[in-house]
Amino acid sequence: MSSTDNIKVAIKARPLIQREIVEGLKPVWRIRSNSVYQTDDVGNRFGEIYTFDHVFDQDCTNTNVYTTVVSSLVESFMEGFNATIFTYGQTSSGKTHTILGSKSEDGLFDLVVKDIFHYVSATTDKKYLIRCSYFEIYNEKINDLLEKSNQALAIREDTKGNMILNAREAVVTNVAEVKEKMKEGNKVRRIGATGMNERSSRSHTIFHISLPGIKTVIFSFIQ
Repeated sequence: MSSTDNIKVAIKARPLIQREIVEGLKPVWRIRSNSVYQTDDVGNRFGEIYTFDHVFDQDCTNTNVYTTVVSSLVESFMEGFNATIFTYGQTSSGKTHTILGSKSEDGLFDLVVKDIFHYVSATTDKKYLIRCSYFEIYNEKINDLLEKSNQALAIREDTKGNMILNAREAVVTNVAEVKEKMKEGNKVRRIGATGMNERSSRSHTIFHISLPGIKTVIFSFIQ
């Protein structure tokens, strides 16, 4: 499951949730370098060994993940290339914590935004106009999370074959403003309770940070 130079696949083992701890469950996945495999009740390996570009254990911090995998994406983005962080996993697997972090730890979103504005503040020969948009895909409809009406968006195709989504774009000038737009959109996301999580998201979301230049480049967070 190795990747090309343009796509990197990283996985992170999540710690046990409270219910699993109460039930006395034990982790069954083992990590060896950049590979993972399952073990039985007595610790013997069974099944396939899966290899990825990066594998992080349950004690790894978001900062470590950022430094190892994501920081190079920010560099490429500031040099004029699109970049995407795509988090995938079942409910309560740690997607939200990885992207948004917690009170005690920044998520990848915060770390990316801080780095982008660090680059901007360190550049004296250019002026940047940074915009962001935030939308969700729910029941096969695309809703604009930054539009007060939370209206469904229509996708259209331009003359060059590019897909255009007419979502509201907000101009942002600092880290706090970007984080506020994320919070603003999260307030109207579809959520619901599941057996694994009392406030599980019921939709997929995409947060865009766009940087105009000779061509507009976009840094996307997909959950």
